[in-house]
Amino acid sequence: MLLAWQPFPGGARVPALLLFLLGLWMLWTKRIRIRDRISKRLGIAFLLLGIPVVLSIPGSYAQSKSINIALLLPLFYVAGLALIQSLATPLGRSRLQHWILILMLIWMTDAYIQFFLGKDLLGIPIYEDRIVGPFDGNIFLAIYLPLMLPVALWNLSKQRPLVAIALIGLVGFISAMSGARFTLLMFALSCITLIPRFSFKHLSVFAIITTIALSTAILLSENLNERLNRFTLINSEPDMSLTERLDFVSSWRITLWATALRMIQTHPITGVGANSFKEAYIHHAPADDYLVRTGYGVFHAHHIYISIAAETGLIGLGSFLAMLALSFRHYFSASTKHRQQAILYANPLLIVIFPFPAQPVLFTFWWFPVIMLFYCGMLAALESTTPEKVSTPSGE
Repeated sequence: MLLAWQPFPGGARVPALLLFLLGLWMLWTKRIRIRDRISKRLGIAFLLLGIPVVLSIPGSYAQSKSINIALLLPLFYVAGLALIQSLATPLGRSRLQHWILILMLIWMTDAYIQFFLGKDLLGIPIYEDRIVGPFDGNIFLAIYLPLMLPVALWNLSKQRPLVAIALIGLVGFISAMSGARFTLLMFALSCITLIPRFSFKHLSVFAIITTIALSTAILLSENLNERLNRFTLINSEPDMSLTERLDFVSSWRITLWATALRMIQTHPITGVGANSFKEAYIHHAPADDYLVRTGYGVFHAHHIYISIAAETGLIGLGSFLAMLALSFRHYFSASTKHRQQAILYANPLLIVIFPFPAQPVLFTFWWFPVIMLFYCGMLAALESTTPEKVSTPSGE
């Protein structure tokens, strides 16, 4: 439900609250022990995320937002303990895979009904020429689907490779029709994680299907074409500097990152405050800033590492990198069988930490619970005492 409830009012808040209550009950009845290694690993990860948030509060440009994050992280830790407990067995992880695949199929069906009929099953219209599915006016669908692919299709890619390839093509079309280049990059990264699952004879089919899907979307999507055409338009402006050309091609990312770097220079240790990038931006942007002049909504730096460094300073960036290092250590110190169990949950996380997608910083309700779901799945799989053997939804 951390995924399935995202299109509805409140997003992941209700399932996160239920998980928190479940985690409290499990702690009270000692079904979960804080001193267990897996609980400690999750606790260290949350400490490395949470301590910089607390340190950023005194200098935050939006103290109420930063305080909210600091108060919510311990609650998510308890919810994470409940998640780990439920994913501790192969059966629990098998059910997670099946439900993610079912959810992906439901969302895709809804999205294609929207594409062909103009409205989805909930009456939500296509947004400009973007397929948004049940996410009214947002491109969350094109972000979530590539993250779900490695988990949903991990077994199907071996047992029903042609079906898996067809689903990949359908997801690729939706990702491209979002009109955002970074969703295409996320889709490409997701494909890279799945390519080794296919035999050599199926790779040609994979290449043909994905090429058709992406080419069709490029022909149909005005938004994507506008962004891709910027590479050719810059040649018609000989007076533009290299920085201006890169800024134009990247949809003003250079301007955004330059202001974020000024935040880091001004507040290098603890940052401008967790989740307060928007409020801090106007105070650090130059007078002629294009994004300020045009009223463009700036909510994050469109780069996870720059966002973390700007909001929680070098302490926050160092803590985040330490958490990544510990996570890699947990993974590579495990046995081969445990790594094979955990890799499908690690793959979405690798997409998240890739340094180029324009993803937000972690602390948003539509993003953090989903990342926590996959992170807890990885930790649980690394600790599982029984090698995972998961069937497809058809039972094969």
